[in-house]
Amino acid sequence: FAEILGAEFYTGVPDSQLRPLCDYLMNTYGTEPLHHVIAANEGNAAALAAGYHLATGKTPAVYLQNSGEGNIVNPAASLLHRQVYGIPAVFVVGWRGEPGDHDEPQHIYQGEVTLTLLQDMGIESFVLEKNTSEEALCNKMSEFRELLAEGKDVAIVVRKGALTYDKKNIYKN
Repeated sequence: FAEILGAEFYTGVPDSQLRPLCDYLMNTYGTEPLHHVIAANEGNAAALAAGYHLATGKTPAVYLQNSGEGNIVNPAASLLHRQVYGIPAVFVVGWRGEPGDHDEPQHIYQGEVTLTLLQDMGIESFVLEKNTSEEALCNKMSEFRELLAEGKDVAIVVRKGALTYDKKNIYKN
């Protein structure tokens, strides 16, 4: 998955839906600040991504649970957006509370509005499912790279169980 995204820098807030990605990042980079930063919140992650892009010209990836979408509204609208500074980012969003999928009460409404919020922010999204082929994801990333080259942001919304990674990471302070 990470190879298909093609990012060299990841920042975000760990999420249970994205545990395979988070484990991969920790096992590959740890918290090496040139490649992976665990942020205090999703807005900070979006700002770190902007700084990375301004310093390198490369496209970063920001990972978050959909409950953190509200925290990216300001940086996405007033910093990243193509009409402001045109800073491209790939958002990887864990989809809790997906309609039709039983989840905790605090995730239900957020799950209903996940795709709408991205659309309202002008962020084109793609839903990654368990049965999404590698070829389909590669094709979508090719389309997304054209949007990213125009200074637009994109999102991959990850359904439960869509990502796998065999090497668990032990998280501790």
